[in-house]
Amino acid sequence: MKSKKIIIVVFCLFISLLIIAGIVNIAAHNSFRKNARNNMIHQVEMKTLAFNASMNQQLTLVRQMMKSPTISSFMIDPDNEIYRKQAFREFEAYSDSFLSKSVFWVSDSNKEFWSGMEFAYVVNPDDPQEYWYNMTMYETEEYNFNINYNPTLKATFLWLNAVVRDEDKNPVGIVGTGVPLTDFINTMYAGLDDSIEMYLYNDQLEITGARDSSILADKINLYEKMPLLEGEDVVPDEITNISMVTGQFILAPIKLVNWHIAMFTLMRHKDFLSNAAVPFFICLAVFIFTWFMIYILVRILGQVKTMRLAVDDLSSGNADLTRRIKLGIDPIARLFVPLGNSINNFIEKLQEIVREVKNSNSTLAIAGNNLRDSARDTSLAINQILGNIETMDHNLQVQAGSVDETGSRVNEISANIASLGNMINGQTQSVGEASAAVTEMVGNIESVNNSVTKLSDSFKVLQDKTHQGVAKQDEVNTKILRIEELSQTLQDANTIISSIADQTNLLAMNAAIEAAHAGEAGKGFSVVADEIRKLSEDSAQQSNTIGNQL
Repeated sequence: MKSKKIIIVVFCLFISLLIIAGIVNIAAHNSFRKNARNNMIHQVEMKTLAFNASMNQQLTLVRQMMKSPTISSFMIDPDNEIYRKQAFREFEAYSDSFLSKSVFWVSDSNKEFWSGMEFAYVVNPDDPQEYWYNMTMYETEEYNFNINYNPTLKATFLWLNAVVRDEDKNPVGIVGTGVPLTDFINTMYAGLDDSIEMYLYNDQLEITGARDSSILADKINLYEKMPLLEGEDVVPDEITNISMVTGQFILAPIKLVNWHIAMFTLMRHKDFLSNAAVPFFICLAVFIFTWFMIYILVRILGQVKTMRLAVDDLSSGNADLTRRIKLGIDPIARLFVPLGNSINNFIEKLQEIVREVKNSNSTLAIAGNNLRDSARDTSLAINQILGNIETMDHNLQVQAGSVDETGSRVNEISANIASLGNMINGQTQSVGEASAAVTEMVGNIESVNNSVTKLSDSFKVLQDKTHQGVAKQDEVNTKILRIEELSQTLQDANTIISSIADQTNLLAMNAAIEAAHAGEAGKGFSVVADEIRKLSEDSAQQSNTIGNQL
């Protein structure tokens, strides 16, 4: 039986450890996903704001440039020397304001492409490599963006193209600026954690921004670099979170240029350990506390069971009044020592009462035996008297018959009468002895009556002791109810802990919102708020578990 209990305990411990491992694993993954998601969302928001701010500045300058009357006149007549000088002065002024420190333009009149205040080449609209020219001139309302590799300039640029129109709104040329992607990408990746993989891509899923700028000229598809995203909606209208076993994805639109940002962070071993530490120690503490409470509860139930068995044994028909409740010396058993001693004292008193009842029964049995013997002797004496009377009756009948036969036998009759007188005297003595026996029987009956009276008193004592036992049983029930009240107190405390956890969670959420409003300055506080909220959620969960067990 003992080995079976050991096997059950070991099995329960094993299951508990498996549950802890599962909880820690889930908590670590959830914590990693949560931290990674918050971090990357913050990074995406910062990168998007930086990109939009930079592009809005460039876009404002380009729109001012395309609306310049001087530049419009130059585009209509690029060979006019006056227009040329005036336009070149404006181009130089705008060049100093752009990130690339340069502008480009091309007049629809001569198709000459100028960049950095120098002539580069003549655009051939029929060349597939120059698709951007017709698209900008004839398909664009104001401006567009495109990325391509210019073989003449031997560079990959993010081009901001704007249409220059005459007074009749007819397109007469193109102006703009090119953002060198190397510098642009370096700006986008500045401050980005090395554990985060980030790509920019367009609606056709062509990568337009990466750490390795050499892949931009090949227009590599996003799925080639992030195959885990196949089958997912990678062109979202808002920031989207995609959780996977291996890591976390964040997708976000850059609506200004119809691009998107994809970020991915892989869950590494050190990330798992760092996120699993707190849940592990929390689960370990809960595990130790739970088993300690189970041990306390088992000990309490064991002591209650011991006393219940003792009381049940007393209530059975074959109660062993020589047995006593044996309590241990550990702190839990000491709580039941007063109750156990009371029950043992009750059993001892009850044993004494039963012993006295047994002694009274022995005395009563002896008196009964004596009475039975006296009654037997009396019965014998009475039977003997009856026999003598019958004999006397027979002799009288014989004598009455003999009176008429012979008178001579009067003397004999007289002798017989004398003999009868002697016999009567003997019978009188026998009757006297019978009377003495009856008197003795009456005395024995009075002795029996006294014994019965004494036995009645003993039963009254027994009844009093029984009432005392009932009182002790009520005391046991009262203490059991007290234990139940203490358990309810623990349940109420657990409810308060759960409420505190909810309030802490709400406070952490408010702190996280305020940290998000604070931007980069609130990043550290956001991490602390997330940790507090995670701790409150774990505390609430463990509080529910303790409540269910109570």
